[in-house]
Amino acid sequence: MKKGFVICIAKALICITCHAQTPDAKADKYLEILLAETGEVFYYNATNYLLVQKVIEKYHRMPYDAWLRQVQFPAAGMKSTFFANSDQVINNKAPSYSYYYRDPLTGARSERNHLRQIHEVFPVMMHADAGAFSTARDLSSWISALKSGRLLNKSQSIASLWKPVRLNNGRTEGFGDAFTGYALGWPTMQRSAYPAVTAIGGGRCAVMVYPKDDLSIILLTNLSGCAPQEMADVIAGYYLGR
Repeated sequence: MKKGFVICIAKALICITCHAQTPDAKADKYLEILLAETGEVFYYNATNYLLVQKVIEKYHRMPYDAWLRQVQFPAAGMKSTFFANSDQVINNKAPSYSYYYRDPLTGARSERNHLRQIHEVFPVMMHADAGAFSTARDLSSWISALKSGRLLNKSQSIASLWKPVRLNNGRTEGFGDAFTGYALGWPTMQRSAYPAVTAIGGGRCAVMVYPKDDLSIILLTNLSGCAPQEMADVIAGYYLGR
């Protein structure tokens, strides 16, 4: 990968209980239904990012993007991070590709045998969830700022940020496989040796943090669906000696 390339990143957020819109055959309208009682199951949903963005905007009395540019990015020393859509031509911004195709009518995904360029539009109202473009250098600065306390006022806040949410039965749930839990926007890998938290972006980028081992792995690609979090954990193994 060419040094300095700006790669698209996005981060997921947990929703322990989730609402969906389902068509009502009799009334021919959408009714809001609860998929599960509070705290019963893990179900990924991006709505909470919208709510967090609204809270930040109300508290700071400015748009979310402006708050990032004026407050968080300078505090972290980030100079090459911005929001954009895939059709915008910006110096050093890498396009994204995928072998997967999503049907615009049904939402069903299928794998093809050829690459296609992804065309994505990230609404401003959902920028807390997706649409940020960044570099490995900027993300490294952000992780350092987060761990050193430049972004959080209280020392215990980072522990709360990375603590997986427990369901009513006392267990944690996540995306499956090695990801056994979900914290405040961070999938967690709870294991006796080398536990980790990660930020996964669009199936193409991953930031893996190993808090007990003082190690972070940043892996940026522009191939959506390549599971970079799995590759990043393998890379970490070379440094951790496992």
